[in-house]
Amino acid sequence: MRTLTIFLISLFLLPLVLNAQSVDEMLQKVSAAIEAGQNGQAVSYFRQTIALNIDRTEMYYWTNVDKNSEISSKLATELALAYKKNRNYDKAYLFYKELLQKAPNNVDCLEACAEMQVCRGQEKDALRTKKYCNLRRIIWRLISF
Repeated sequence: MRTLTIFLISLFLLPLVLNAQSVDEMLQKVSAAIEAGQNGQAVSYFRQTIALNIDRTEMYYWTNVDKNSEISSKLATELALAYKKNRNYDKAYLFYKELLQKAPNNVDCLEACAEMQVCRGQEKDALRTKKYCNLRRIIWRLISF
């Protein structure tokens, strides 16, 4: 009976151990791809690590990614989308705001922020953001002509 219990416990714990190793390995691959200038590959690896463990991937973003680099916006977008999909609207909003720091006039990002504000129960703020977003679109169309 003891042997069976030990076997079953180890059977259930094995995927957790393998998962932890794969997240670390994938994050190392992300770092290697970034250093090699292979941004597309780095984003692909980053997406895979999000699926494995979003919290560790977020920690990697905050501690290892140069926020002034070109790829940081792509990685922040991936985290924002993943948190939105997981219905963690506070974290998604945080990453959309991070993206807005780099591109304050990005209308798509402004709209995503407004959507997250609605999901967070901040309808008045969302309405203000949406009005500002619409104003930016009008200005852009006037400039384009």
